[in-house]
Amino acid sequence: FLQDDDNELRGLIKNKERVSLITIKGSLFRRKVFRFLFEQVLFPIKCKRLKIEIIYSLHYTMPYFTKIKRIVNIPDMTFYIFPQMHRKIKVLYFRLLIPLSLKKSTKIVTISESTKRDILTRFKIDSETVKVIHMGVDQLLEAGDKKKKDKYLTKYHLHEKKYFLFVGTLEPRKNIVNILKAYHSLKNSGKGDLNDFKLVIVGMKGWFFKKIFETVTNFNLQRDVIFTGYVNEEEKHILLKH
Repeated sequence: FLQDDDNELRGLIKNKERVSLITIKGSLFRRKVFRFLFEQVLFPIKCKRLKIEIIYSLHYTMPYFTKIKRIVNIPDMTFYIFPQMHRKIKVLYFRLLIPLSLKKSTKIVTISESTKRDILTRFKIDSETVKVIHMGVDQLLEAGDKKKKDKYLTKYHLHEKKYFLFVGTLEPRKNIVNILKAYHSLKNSGKGDLNDFKLVIVGMKGWFFKKIFETVTNFNLQRDVIFTGYVNEEEKHILLKH
């Protein structure tokens, strides 16, 4: 099952002959009530009809009223550790459902030993149940040609190897305000070779992002910080590579 606007995940599926994709409307899925109804009612019914043997949920929650084996991915524990970085409704929603996910899962996947420790500190779970699988690097990073490179660097008025790059959603957990402060300090360090470096921030607006733009204005960095918004995978890889 895939949200219809999740082109990034769709692009990661290499062998499409062995995968059947069933799309759902992403704008509806991001509404908590619809997400809950779909996940807990419609989704398990569909899985039963398709004779699915394992459900792997990528984002904290999963169907709770099914006998199908389930694996859940818990990327971090910020809803517990840094609740101030989230909207209150999301904190309430995920704090209610994450314990159920941990209880009902056959296996729990997380992306770091740090998050595994956070989970085991807060919940009585067998450590063998929690598996750390580090995030990978797409092979497309090896790709790219001069025409594409020139196209995207020209688009943002960039020079090769002359910019710092951040990729991620604009929200408090990403620490973008401190990145801006560090960049401002470098620009004012007196090292002439750093004056030409731009800071490129790639990603869509998430939540509580107002302070990011206020910091850019306060430091008078409007000409030096470039916000690209959403970029496709090819464009992202070019920016990462060059």
